[in-house]
Amino acid sequence: MSKMVMGTSVVLLGVFLAGAQQFAHEIRKAGNSNPTIGHVSVAVSEPSVKTGKLAVRRGIVVATGSGGRIEAGTALMLNGLAQRMLISGTGSGVSLDDIRQLAGAKLSDIAAVDALFKCCVDLGPEALDTRGNAMETRNWARSQDLEEIVLVTSDFHIPRALIEFRRAMPDLTVLPHAVQTTGLGVDQKGLTLWWRNPSRIMTVCREYGKYLASLIG
Repeated sequence: MSKMVMGTSVVLLGVFLAGAQQFAHEIRKAGNSNPTIGHVSVAVSEPSVKTGKLAVRRGIVVATGSGGRIEAGTALMLNGLAQRMLISGTGSGVSLDDIRQLAGAKLSDIAAVDALFKCCVDLGPEALDTRGNAMETRNWARSQDLEEIVLVTSDFHIPRALIEFRRAMPDLTVLPHAVQTTGLGVDQKGLTLWWRNPSRIMTVCREYGKYLASLIG
């Protein structure tokens, strides 16, 4: 009996690791292929002058977490890709000024960042997890009468976040913008090398497990 259990465990582990490898490869591709909204790419570069009136009511939502997400969302806003931005899951002890200083430190046009945060940025302090981010965003999107959401989060978080956000807001278009994670490079065959970095092994396996759970609901 113990040998059967051990054999089954080895098989299940192998299946899980194979799935995690494919998952890691898919999130790396997602980070390299952010979509185009209208005629403007949502790949983050140094912010440019804001564009004119948008054809749709669009908002940007940053799901707080690993580094680079807030700066990416701010750069998209400065490029005129949405009318308003929500930073979800900040916690009650964080102020708008705290976030503004963080974003301004990474972007050269501090005056533009200051003006943006004064007019067009909201904080969502209550979300504690991805599902909470989705619920918080749904309420905010309704209050702003939005038609589209650009979801800004880390590349490894995109698959699970899209499931939760689209489930919570089936009437809205949710477009992903992936912030790349270091340590998920690809080899000559196009396979990710996440397994060479111990911290990324934990990141990928943990997120893949959560992704599988989110599929179940």
